[in-house]
Amino acid sequence: MKKFISIALILVMILSLCACNNEPEQPTTDENPYILANGLSPTQFQDRIASFIRDIYSPKSQDTIDKAIKGLADIATELEINELQNTVGTFDKDKRAVINNLEVNLCMPDNSGSRNYKIAATFTISLNGVKQGILIEFNCNNDVKIDSHSIWINNSV
Repeated sequence: MKKFISIALILVMILSLCACNNEPEQPTTDENPYILANGLSPTQFQDRIASFIRDIYSPKSQDTIDKAIKGLADIATELEINELQNTVGTFDKDKRAVINNLEVNLCMPDNSGSRNYKIAATFTISLNGVKQGILIEFNCNNDVKIDSHSIWINNSV
């Protein structure tokens, strides 16, 4: 009787091991599995903001400025787009700055007082021999769309 029970247990263990090892392999990709509510990965979101800043502070033409603002339409609220259109101004080749040390960081909700995502961009601009340090904070709503921004300027760079 002991032999029969031992053989039955061994057969059950072998069948269990065989069943566990037949799982299909999951395909591996190099894509970022973390996608924000706005449809972008954190890196893509940061890259879009970096491009926006370059196009606003160092534009090649008025068309560059207009495209930069309209390019945020899918990741910013309509109210913020209108605010940007009203405050950015028009192209002036004499006011085209040189941007250095541009760094864009995504602040996670756990690290934010508002419990929402934020983007912080820091950089230095040079124009006519004058340097300024700039910090722009883009505040996001629950859909991870930019709904406001604040700008700080440091003249002692």
